[in-house]
Amino acid sequence: MSTLILATWTSNVINIYSSGLAFTNLGGLAETSRSKITLLAGGAGLILAAIGIMDHFMEFITALTITITPVAGVIISDYFICRTYKEVTSKFIWTGILSWLSGVAIMLFMDSEIKFILGIIVAAVSYWILKKLTGANHINFQQKKIEENEKV
Repeated sequence: MSTLILATWTSNVINIYSSGLAFTNLGGLAETSRSKITLLAGGAGLILAAIGIMDHFMEFITALTITITPVAGVIISDYFICRTYKEVTSKFIWTGILSWLSGVAIMLFMDSEIKFILGIIVAAVSYWILKKLTGANHINFQQKKIEENEKV
């Protein structure tokens, strides 16, 4: 039993230290306050564990899976199908956000084993369709490089 406790202790010491470093850097705090932030993070972890946060862990992982998986469809569609390759300076690319939302909607309302794959496919296809409908400029990166080299 003591081996189990020591193994858990040594693993979680690194986790608490990492969270203290992360919160210190995230908050832009001085290096001298890192130990206090680490102690605070450890205390918050203890309180959350005592409350029973692990009872809701699978719900959290499911929410992450449903919301992150369609991003792959948008990225795949943008890179391999639409080939836009240009750097966009606007903060929101609405075609990407709407495509992502369509993939999330499919995954939320389906109760099938393949809903994750369908979420990626729906997000990719809707991104491609929205890019075609909005008349987005599809730039072939290789062709653009050749044209730039010819101008020089």
